[in-house]
Amino acid sequence: MSSLLFLKAEFSDSLLEELGYTWENKPQFLIVDQPLEHLSVAKGETPWSAGYWYPNQNTLFKNAGGGDRSKNPKMFIVGTAVAPVMNGYMIDKKTADKYNITNLSQLKDPNIAKLFDNDGDGKADLVGCIPGWSCADAINYHIDAYELKDTVTQNQSPYNVMFADMMARYKRGEPFFRHAWTPDWSHAEIKPGIDAVWLGVPKSAWHIDPKLDTTQPDGSNTGFPTGCIKTFVNTKWANENPAAIKLMEVLTVPAQDCSKAIYITRQKGEKFEIYFGLAEEWIAKNRDQMDAWLKEARAAAAE
Repeated sequence: MSSLLFLKAEFSDSLLEELGYTWENKPQFLIVDQPLEHLSVAKGETPWSAGYWYPNQNTLFKNAGGGDRSKNPKMFIVGTAVAPVMNGYMIDKKTADKYNITNLSQLKDPNIAKLFDNDGDGKADLVGCIPGWSCADAINYHIDAYELKDTVTQNQSPYNVMFADMMARYKRGEPFFRHAWTPDWSHAEIKPGIDAVWLGVPKSAWHIDPKLDTTQPDGSNTGFPTGCIKTFVNTKWANENPAAIKLMEVLTVPAQDCSKAIYITRQKGEKFEIYFGLAEEWIAKNRDQMDAWLKEARAAAAE
């Protein structure tokens, strides 16, 4: 997830320079958890971020001081950074095909759950989300709503440790059970529909709004609403920078382009120079669209 934020940030930083912005020092990037990221923008320590996973982080955004711009909040949303994105539950295709597993509710069966038991307690071990991530609350809600408390455990160890263990099991040909999202580099190695399958859920059950229909555009239901990644900005900074705000309002990157770039950086080593280079390549390939967005931004500054 942090890879996506770095990459998306550099898209906008490069274009901001084309708008005439200069930096006293080159922007610095830090890996932080989502709550701290939101609080940093609200306080003005960071002017903006392209890291608001909507609607998953609605509560997080509001609690940190986000809201409608007309009400003068600490920060507000200016545009859609990446779309579309999705969340859901995924298992390896080999196990799915062998036992005809297509829906999360099938893990109520202890015999099915044991297929994904890694620690010998008889319950399926889900590679979940660490405390503080909005998806952690959604998963806990699902475990209750789908009556899985006796057969499924959401593991919440440091994510990199959990994921490395899962990849090792996958490479050994063993079953895995994970929460997954797009865009993400891992889908280039564990391809949905080829190496893994998304699981359906028995009914919509969203922790923020239990009445919300989480059916996807293709008719499937992952238990998570169709979403996007929003750009949000510090209000004071936004009022002083109308051209930058217009650029962020119109700039959108397709999710598949982000997934591809994240995978490349993963393979080459996650260095800032690689992120910056890929961003410049993406801008060059989409030059006509970039020029159109910059024209809109310059017009906003002239108003």
